[in-house]
Amino acid sequence: MDAKIAAESIWIGMLQVVPLPGNEMFANPKSTGGYTSGVAYARDESEFREKVLRTLHDYGVGFVSLEDVKRLDDLADRAQLEPRLLEAIEHLSAAEDARFGTLFCYEGD
Repeated sequence: MDAKIAAESIWIGMLQVVPLPGNEMFANPKSTGGYTSGVAYARDESEFREKVLRTLHDYGVGFVSLEDVKRLDDLADRAQLEPRLLEAIEHLSAAEDARFGTLFCYEGD
């Protein structure tokens, strides 16, 4: 196993995001933003953030904020994670940047 991979852990965080022009990932065209959880293999919080931002860019989604970042191993209760995020964790590989759970959208004023 590669030493870099061995030093990485799965990190998790809550993201606030916005649709960029032409993005159709947001189910409601009136959605002005949303929240989702992201997971990625990383050595530290900084690398996790970089991977999440890179993947959001690839999806045409704008970044607003990242909160509650921690190693998955430090999470007190995984049973509280939503099913889509649990599936993302199960299929996550160190070779990819990041995966996300369900996107919970909201409408602006």
